[in-house]
Amino acid sequence: MRTLANILWHFPFFGFLSALGAFLLGVLFLITVIGAPIGLGLIQFSRFLLTPFSSSMIDKKDLGVKQNKLWLAFGFIIRIFYFPFGLILAFVTIIQIALLFITIIGIPIALVLAKSLGTYFNPVNKVCVSKAVKDEIQRRKAEEQVNQMQGFSEPQFQNDEKPKNPSICSLCGNQIVGGKCISCGESQGKFWTNPWFLGIITGIVLFLLFRSWIVALIGAIAVYFLITKEVIKFPNR
Repeated sequence: MRTLANILWHFPFFGFLSALGAFLLGVLFLITVIGAPIGLGLIQFSRFLLTPFSSSMIDKKDLGVKQNKLWLAFGFIIRIFYFPFGLILAFVTIIQIALLFITIIGIPIALVLAKSLGTYFNPVNKVCVSKAVKDEIQRRKAEEQVNQMQGFSEPQFQNDEKPKNPSICSLCGNQIVGGKCISCGESQGKFWTNPWFLGIITGIVLFLLFRSWIVALIGAIAVYFLITKEVIKFPNR
């Protein structure tokens, strides 16, 4: 059912254009450097828009991801400057949702926009994960709340450290196979071997060389798929 909904989102509602627009806008923010936190969030949002009925946008803190304190502080400052724009965008989106529900035929688009409200309002530190990952996070939170209410606590480990498992994804906590998470698909290597990062860098370089967004976009997509399909491999990735 979700697959069918994703197909209908793209045809006849041209959802792929929304995904492309979010990706290009994210790249533009990245180029400015100052807007990098917003740009990264929008690129993740473009992934969500490719399969909005089987994906979710969540905050990295919900995944327990440790982030550089300077980056968090920088992202917080950028979030303050983005707040007025995000507020206006979220308000306009709410109006669109209401109007689309009235038309009935526009309900699929309204549902996607409703799921996008949080990201429109604040894309900083947001990441796209599968619905299964979000459901698992919610299940664990509920289980933790139940344990707290019943008076249970987590088991104590020696030196107050929990055992580390190198085969567990640092992003969503699921198993890693072949250097990738089986759930969220994120690479577990250095950021400079990440297909999204290399695709963006390739696009920027091609644009500077050929002054063509089409060439840049084709090159970025090609590099992304070559890395994700492991045609191009990196040591210790």
